[in-house]
Amino acid sequence: MSKTRGYKARTSLLKSISAFLSANIKEKNICSLPVDIKRFMEDTSKLNIDEDKNISPERAIKLRGVLVAFLSINDIVKTPEINELLEGLNSIKTLGSAAVFFSKAFDEIYLMLDRYPFREFSEAKIYFIDDAARNRLVDINDELESLIVNKNEARKLKLSKIVNFLNPVNVSSRYSVSYKAKYQYISKEESLEAYLPAHYKITLNKIEKEYRELLETHHFPEKKRQQLNVKKEQEIQRVNDEYAYISKKIKEDEGFDVKILTYEHSSLYPEIKFSESEIVDDGKPKHKTRYFHLKSEVVNILWYKPNQLKKSNTVADILQNYNHAFGGDRSKICVNRVK
Repeated sequence: MSKTRGYKARTSLLKSISAFLSANIKEKNICSLPVDIKRFMEDTSKLNIDEDKNISPERAIKLRGVLVAFLSINDIVKTPEINELLEGLNSIKTLGSAAVFFSKAFDEIYLMLDRYPFREFSEAKIYFIDDAARNRLVDINDELESLIVNKNEARKLKLSKIVNFLNPVNVSSRYSVSYKAKYQYISKEESLEAYLPAHYKITLNKIEKEYRELLETHHFPEKKRQQLNVKKEQEIQRVNDEYAYISKKIKEDEGFDVKILTYEHSSLYPEIKFSESEIVDDGKPKHKTRYFHLKSEVVNILWYKPNQLKKSNTVADILQNYNHAFGGDRSKICVNRVK
């Protein structure tokens, strides 16, 4: 199939959307920014105001989906400009049926999830769905997989790019969420080449700042100040030598193994622990416990059916016999009108 032209978006439109996203990111203090949103904002900032931006079909599919997910996850109301961009991206004739279905699946899934309860942990959002939603998600995944015709589509057009469905096979009856330490780990060569110069500069600035503050806050004799300046220059020289050595070895590619672990700057991420109920051959349920890292770039979904309450239970009695005082399932005031 031939590659289509794509979608031409006005730069003024893109800059308006980028500014809107930036304002919401700052207002809501959103720290975990999806790579595609970050790339969209960076690319837009480089455009001249009087030129149009051509967005390829492949890019349009991903960008549209990521925008839908990002706005929904962070409860950001779409502006007319964002609707215009989403409609434009959706109008592109894509390279295959799988891509068309994948793009539309974002809207269907996030509209469907809007009917279900959710909880938020840091920047991760988890929805609790019933059998009907679970079955629809499985159908969407099956249809998507049936439309995929090559390895490239299989890699890019996956349900996991839309939602993080934790337990599509077996329902869960219990869950808990705790926080674990997360460390940044870099091993890819292209990432190292980008990160190393930045880390080098950060280290030099840190040395300069430490000695500057030390000299500004203490009244050292001149001889002591000279000694401290010599020590500072020695530390800087050591960092320069180490940076030159590592950079040279990476370029020579002689099996020099470099990895970066930011152990001093670990951050917490939410981890979910839940039980799955699996029916085995003898007809009895088998329970197993699973652990997953909750994602922030897409919503997390748990197929959830809590243990049935006993009839003698007070909560069960209220659920079965009382009505919500002000209507709606979310009301917490329940009334049993005795005749």
